Amino acid sequence: MATIKDIAKETGYSISTVSKALKNSTRISKAARKKIFETAKKLNYIPNSSAISLSTGKTGNIGVLIPYMEHNSYYDTLIISIISECFRLNKQPVFLVTNYDPQTEKQHLKKFMSHAYDGLIVTSSALSYQEYKKYLNKKHSIITLEINTDEIPYISMDRKLGIELALNYIQKNGCHHPGATFSRTPFSGEGATIAFNTIKAQFPNFDIKDTCSNCRNYEGGIKAGNFFINQVNKVDCILANSDDVAAGIIKAYQKNNLDLPLIIGENNSNLSKFLNIPSLDYHISSIGTEAVKWVTGTKSKIEKVEPTLELHQK
Repeated sequence: MATIKDIAKETGYSISTVSKALKNSTRISKAARKKIFETAKKLNYIPNSSAISLSTGKTGNIGVLIPYMEHNSYYDTLIISIISECFRLNKQPVFLVTNYDPQTEKQHLKKFMSHAYDGLIVTSSALSYQEYKKYLNKKHSIITLEINTDEIPYISMDRKLGIELALNYIQKNGCHHPGATFSRTPFSGEGATIAFNTIKAQFPNFDIKDTCSNCRNYEGGIKAGNFFINQVNKVDCILANSDDVAAGIIKAYQKNNLDLPLIIGENNSNLSKFLNIPSLDYHISSIGTEAVKWVTGTKSKIEKVEPTLELHQK
C-alpha cells in the first residue's frame, strides 16, 4: 500500500508538503496540490483513518447505545433513521449493545471519553442522568432519547401526551378498564413510569395487575394476550407498546375464539394499517434524524416532535 513517503518520492515534494496538500491546505499551491492528488490516485493511496483522527481530533464515528439487537419495531425504525442520516452526513454509526447492564454501559461511556466516537446517542439507559453528567465534555457530545432533564441535551417522544391521546380515544369508545404492556416493567425507565402514571391518573382503578412486562415483539404480544385473557377482572381495552405486540395480542384472542377488547398499537407501522387498529405515532424516524444532527453539530436547536394517534379504521 502506498504511503505519504511514496507520494513525496514520486512528486519531489517533502513529506510535510504532501501531508498538508492531502488535507487540502490552502498553504500549498493549487498546482502542487493537483500534482500530489494525481500521484496519490495513480499510486492507489488510501488515507490512514487513525492518522486522520489524530490530526483532526475527529473519528467520524457516532456511538449509538441500544439495549438489544432483537427485532423490535421501535428500534428498527430508530436505527434505520440514524443510519440514513449518518450516511447523508458521511458519518459512521457504531451500535453499542448494553442489555440494560450498567457496567457494560459504563464501559461504552469510558470508550466514548477516550475519543473513540465524536458523539453519543443514548436510546435507552440503565444509568441515571447524574451518571451521564460526568461525561458531558463538549457542547455537542451526548444526546439522550429517554432521560428528560434540562441538564443533558435530549430529544424524546412526548410519552405523556401520546398516552393521553390514546386514553381520550378509549374513553370516547366507552372503555373503563385499561390494560397495558411494557418492554421491560412499568417502572423500569422514565418513559414507562410516565405511561403508567398517566393511565393511573385518568383511570384510578388501573393497577400493576393490569400490566404485562417484557413485551418486545409478536411473541411477547401472544404472551400478553394470554395474560389478559386469564385475568379475573377482564380489561376492555389494551395499550400495546408496539404494533408487533398488538398483533400478538390479537392472535391470542383469536386463537381462543374470544371477542377482542379495543387495542391501540404503537409506532404506526404497516402492521397497524393492515390490522385496522389505532396506533400511536411518536414519529421515531424524525427523532433519530434530529439526534444525529445534534451530536454532529449540524443543528444547534433541538426540535420537539409531538405524537399523533392514527386511527386506520375501515
